[in-house]
Amino acid sequence: MDPLGFGLEDFDGIGAKRATDTGGFAIDSTGELPDGRRFSGAKELARLLKADPRTPRCFAERMFIYALGRGPTKADECTLEDIHARATEAGGSFEAIAAAIVESPAFTARRGEAE
Repeated sequence: MDPLGFGLEDFDGIGAKRATDTGGFAIDSTGELPDGRRFSGAKELARLLKADPRTPRCFAERMFIYALGRGPTKADECTLEDIHARATEAGGSFEAIAAAIVESPAFTARRGEAE
């Protein structure tokens, strides 16, 4: 199971709050991060992630992977640092990260799959 997912367990598939699962059992939304920090529910999980200085870089990297359809290579390390720096300077919002990614050389010079 995904430890982060437990923090979101009290929401159903469309985001509605729920107290029991489909089997009628009470929801347990407690979990533990890999570094041992514990949380109970989405608000505590969000607070922990927001306070972690690694979260913005990790989020930018996950968006980069989604946007390019591939994992980052060693050659992408400088690009990821630049994306993170540019997004941070622009406020760190989703929009700032997305703009930094689509304006990066890795994105603009990508090639489609061979037919």
